[in-house]
Amino acid sequence: MDDLDNRDQRRRINLNDVNSLGDFLKFANQSAGNAIKFGLGALTLGLLTVGAVQSIYNIDPGHKGVVKRLGAHYKTMENGGPYLKIPYIDKVIDVDVAVVRSEEFGYRTLKAGGRSEFLSLEVDEKTGDSHLSTDDEDVLRNFVKDQARFGHTIRAANWDEATRKLLQGEYLRLTGDLNMIDVELSLLYVVEDPVAYLFNIEDPRKTLRDIGEYALSLVLGDSSIDEAMTLGKTDIQKRLEKIIQKNLDSYNSGIRITGAQLQDVDPPVAVRPYYNDINTARQDKEKSINEAWSLYNAAVPEAKGKADRTIREASADSVSRVNSNLGDTQRFMQSYHAYKKNPEITRTRMWLESQEKILPSITRVMEQKGAEGGVLQKLDLDKNKK
Repeated sequence: MDDLDNRDQRRRINLNDVNSLGDFLKFANQSAGNAIKFGLGALTLGLLTVGAVQSIYNIDPGHKGVVKRLGAHYKTMENGGPYLKIPYIDKVIDVDVAVVRSEEFGYRTLKAGGRSEFLSLEVDEKTGDSHLSTDDEDVLRNFVKDQARFGHTIRAANWDEATRKLLQGEYLRLTGDLNMIDVELSLLYVVEDPVAYLFNIEDPRKTLRDIGEYALSLVLGDSSIDEAMTLGKTDIQKRLEKIIQKNLDSYNSGIRITGAQLQDVDPPVAVRPYYNDINTARQDKEKSINEAWSLYNAAVPEAKGKADRTIREASADSVSRVNSNLGDTQRFMQSYHAYKKNPEITRTRMWLESQEKILPSITRVMEQKGAEGGVLQKLDLDKNKK
């Protein structure tokens, strides 16, 4: 306080001693010098304080710190923890190498989690009418501006129309059998080499999106619409991963693709309801064919079994009849030979054998004998049967 009072007193004395313009200029020059000295001291103190704070930085686990010294790469901090740097000369870029990033084509994820929200073109399957999944103008504006950053611009009356056209440019693709399909693709990747990621490619996202669109058109151009929509999706995804990774490696991008996922593959919006009708008819056809085969598989083996059984029974009956007839033939021939030797005896024996077979089946016998045709008395042969 005494120093401040003495300083004010000297100022008052000096100001009181000003009697001319020269004295005033001298006094002003002295005051300005004191102010500059004070300002420089405060600035120096501030710079030292800020520099001391900025000389310490921290790298989180799962991250890597890329240190740039005067704009050039100096070193990379591989592990998490606190580090020192030269303030105002070194700049540290924190790169998350553990997180799985994604680039989406044909749609955008607005909110991930249990109740995810997307920006996409939704279609009424019955009428074929389409509309965007959101009408938030800020979301649509940001999407259009993001596309402009990648070099995709379009003229439209409003944000809704511009978003529709830009999304269509991403999802509408031509297949190898000259069919148009709507494809939504998600590319998953991680930053494997942060130095290459930051220094070897100017815009990593744009580069990845350009390669992704090229690979998607190439692979679908070699595939049919049925392959893209059904059993060939897995093979298409593997081919996409291989082609995209090969191109990224040619740029030494530091990016590693972890997955290429085809989310939705559908016919174009304008023909989707008709395609669904065709698909339903195909399913009904397949169902009818399967039912027919089921009936066939149940009826034919049963019929074959019955036929085989009938054939076996006929064959057995044929053998039995043939053997029986052979036996009858042999007996006849024996009788014939006996008859030739002794006709009268053989005739009598045959008559008696016949009577032996016939008489047991009748109850009354009447025999006519003699030239006059007299009738013998009826014989009751039933007693003989008792």
